[in-house]
Amino acid sequence: MFDHIGVSLFTGKSTPNLSYLTDTGNVWQGWEQYRLEGVCPIRVQYKAPLRELKISGSIPYLCRGHNYPAGTTDLREAMDYISQLIGLNVFAGSIDVFEFGQFVDVPLPVNVMLANHTRLPGFVAKGYLNQYSKEFESKALRVKLYDANRNFRHKVKGDAKQALRVDFGFEPGKHCLKVENHYKKPEIYFKQRVLVADLFNPAFVNLCKEDLLDTYRRIQKAPAGAIPDNKKDLSASMLPLLVLKDLETVHGFNVEDLLIQKLKTIPEEVLTCEDRKARKRQIRKMLSLTANTTTVSPFDVSTRLEEVLYRPSTIAISSSVNSYKA
Repeated sequence: MFDHIGVSLFTGKSTPNLSYLTDTGNVWQGWEQYRLEGVCPIRVQYKAPLRELKISGSIPYLCRGHNYPAGTTDLREAMDYISQLIGLNVFAGSIDVFEFGQFVDVPLPVNVMLANHTRLPGFVAKGYLNQYSKEFESKALRVKLYDANRNFRHKVKGDAKQALRVDFGFEPGKHCLKVENHYKKPEIYFKQRVLVADLFNPAFVNLCKEDLLDTYRRIQKAPAGAIPDNKKDLSASMLPLLVLKDLETVHGFNVEDLLIQKLKTIPEEVLTCEDRKARKRQIRKMLSLTANTTTVSPFDVSTRLEEVLYRPSTIAISSSVNSYKA
């Protein structure tokens, strides 16, 4: 469930072993740039005067070339491997950024699902013109929704693509949505410093699960019954109204109020008082055809997300996180 991770590690009096890394030959603001090779490499930076090492990238992609599913055992083995490679205990490092997410099979094509996840209060929405992904961003958190199938088609290569299907059971034909919280400033968000060791603490993992589910639930989804299911009620004049109702959900205005206000501005020479009353009745009749038929949106997969987040796992989470000593 943990994907991209950024780690800062104070080396103290120890000197990291960088001989197993690929030196890119670049230096940025005093940071020497390296690459830790794997199925997909990750970035390593070192600044000797600060005695600080930074590691950033997707640990699942490093080890397997994909992130489905990303279990705790895989993450622990990867951190053990990196620790032994550089001769430092990575488990003691501080987390600068990290992603926590979950794959969810959804009943409709993902582009349809994304189009109907409209707003997250307090966040700036991005990606409304991109049918394959959508983001909601605040100062400390970025909420990401995207088409897992399309992501794998473009990012997973060679043997990893075969393993994704055969060894890990991913079914390309299914509609699969990835729901992900990207913590840009974990220390601010969680009001305490987060260590690599915390990623193996059941209490912290449960906190991330609860936060992912709570954040997803707060995303506003298009209501059920927004589109008439009767052909005679779907006239050409109804289509602009349906678009307005979609925008109402996104931007928070009231369509009926705006239409009635516009009606009031039309001069009596054009529409008499009785004409305006008739138009008002017609507007309200058309709006009634777009009214909710239920309080549950057909695009809301909160229940499915909760099921996959909390279903029994065959992977045991060990409490011994510092098994490697530098």
